[in-house]
Amino acid sequence: MDLNSITMHVGIFGETGSGKSYNMRYLLYNLSSIRIGEKDEAIPVMLIDANGDYADFTYTNSNMLTGRRWIKRYVLRDPVFPNDQRLTIDLSLFSPRDLAEFITSLKYGQSGGNALQSNFLEYILSLHDQKDFNFLLGTPTGLDNLKQEINEAASNKELGFNYSTSRSIQSALEIFRNKVVNKLALVSSNASLTENTLEVMWRSRGLATVDFSADASPGIDITTKQLIVSYISRITYNYLTRTKYNGSQRFLAFIIEEAQNYIPSNDYPVNANLTKDILVTLATQGRKFGLSLFLVSQRPAFIDKYVLSMLNTFFFHRIYHEDVRYVMSASGGLPESLSHALTSLDTGYVIVNGLMSAMRSPVLVKIPWDARLGSYAGSVERVERVLSAD
Repeated sequence: MDLNSITMHVGIFGETGSGKSYNMRYLLYNLSSIRIGEKDEAIPVMLIDANGDYADFTYTNSNMLTGRRWIKRYVLRDPVFPNDQRLTIDLSLFSPRDLAEFITSLKYGQSGGNALQSNFLEYILSLHDQKDFNFLLGTPTGLDNLKQEINEAASNKELGFNYSTSRSIQSALEIFRNKVVNKLALVSSNASLTENTLEVMWRSRGLATVDFSADASPGIDITTKQLIVSYISRITYNYLTRTKYNGSQRFLAFIIEEAQNYIPSNDYPVNANLTKDILVTLATQGRKFGLSLFLVSQRPAFIDKYVLSMLNTFFFHRIYHEDVRYVMSASGGLPESLSHALTSLDTGYVIVNGLMSAMRSPVLVKIPWDARLGSYAGSVERVERVLSAD
């Protein structure tokens, strides 16, 4: 692989069981052990781990990542292992509209919520400075004060809202309180993951994993995952642009598993208003500031087509028939011998194409097997561990 092309963005696609998670682990291992002179270096990595497939890199297999001097796993429960840290985020990075849509979506699901309720809540939030959002939405007192403001606004007929809308918003705020504030304890003015964290990652060539598995983040829904991914995307973009304009070059790889949940195409039934715009910005602008975006998905057809066109390196595992034309379009085409193999590749084989490939042309590769990389990933191993526990 040509390391100098890493900022040109990467897509890793393959159906369940095709080996894409092992491939990503293998790539992460290689990005953590880059031999330069007499020592190992690493590309700092921010990783959205959908199923806990990388948790072992935080503790049992951390010694494999020889170029990393800082490894942290962020979870949404009490930490269990020494390198675990509870994730908290700063809501002041979001606009009133973002937060209003998020809160109403928690009540109505991925349908996106009620526009009138969202507009009403946006109006109330816009009366406050954004730096106050952590108190207003992250504390019982702040939420009670907010509900009182909503009641008072509903009584003002000139604003055009009513008590029915007010009651619905307060119901949505209670859901937000129970899910996000009480259960996940997600909001804090002193967030555990910030631009300063990214600077520590850079200087220590670190790995930060946000673990969304049921074990690490029990009960988290897709809408809250989107809030977190949006927050991380924003601090990443702000950090990289700020350091670049200050004359300091930084590099960071941002790996997003199940990418279709955060930057979906029109064919995928997920509302991703919180994440889509900022990820489009990262895809189009990030490379100038040292960002390498890795999108991992079972279904390339469900990834936003504009973002797909921004990827310049592809790893194609066995894919569904319905995805073949998207793969061919995104990659600029493949030789006939390889395109015919797309739907029947054996597990562990991958077609590599794009700027990071040292071959400079599409090539079929068998990924080297390492038991340390494979023994913790995949449904069979996880099932065996659970069954043998009792």
